[in-house]
Order: sequence, then C-alpha cells, then structure tokens
Amino acid sequence: MVANANLVRDALLGTIPKTACLSILTTSIAAELQAEGLTGGLGLTVAVLIGRALGHRSRWAGYFASLPEHVPLPVFWGDVDLTVLKGTELEGAVPGELAAMTEDYDRHVRHFVETYFRDDP
Repeated sequence: MVANANLVRDALLGTIPKTACLSILTTSIAAELQAEGLTGGLGLTVAVLIGRALGHRSRWAGYFASLPEHVPLPVFWGDVDLTVLKGTELEGAVPGELAAMTEDYDRHVRHFVETYFRDDP
C-alpha cells in the first residue's frame, strides 16, 4: 500500500473483515475444532493441516498456495545445525519444543484426524 498524501497519525485506512482472515473460527472445520476443544495455536495448526490436505477444495486454497511447502524450523534440525543457537534463548528450548509437539500430536491431532477425516481430509 502506498499513500498518495500525508496521513494523519492513527487514521483508519481500511478494514479487513474477520471472515477474510484464517482463524479457528473461519476454517471449514471450526465446529470440529470446537467440539474437540482445540483452540489457540494448536487449533490453528490443525486447521492449516486439514486445509492444506483439502487442496483446491479448501476455501483457503489460494492462501495456502502462497505459503512455502517447507519451513526449516530449528525443532527439526540436527545436533550440528543446532550449534548456531549456542548462546541464544533458543539454545535449550528446542528439545522441549519437540517433546511438546510430539505430545500435542499424540494427545490431540492424531485423534482429531482419525475421528473426523479417516477416509478423506
């Protein structure tokens, strides 16, 4: 967005309706997420997982197509690659994150997918 004139500080330039933003409330699986109590980041992660699996059938297909296929998160790096985090706040956090992600998957995501999307996501 480019301004053609000087702007007044805190001026409203436009609005975006909530329905135009992907959230756990606007995904096609909102009712299922609510039924399972999947909220916050985990709920949104599951919404993206299912939405990407739906491909062109997802309302958000265009948005998902704009995202990278893979993001090399530190939680999936090997020990040698993790050495670059030495001295940072992330240095000791990665092993705990992987354990937390694994627990979330085992406790929530697997059950969700098997319950609602056994044959077809």
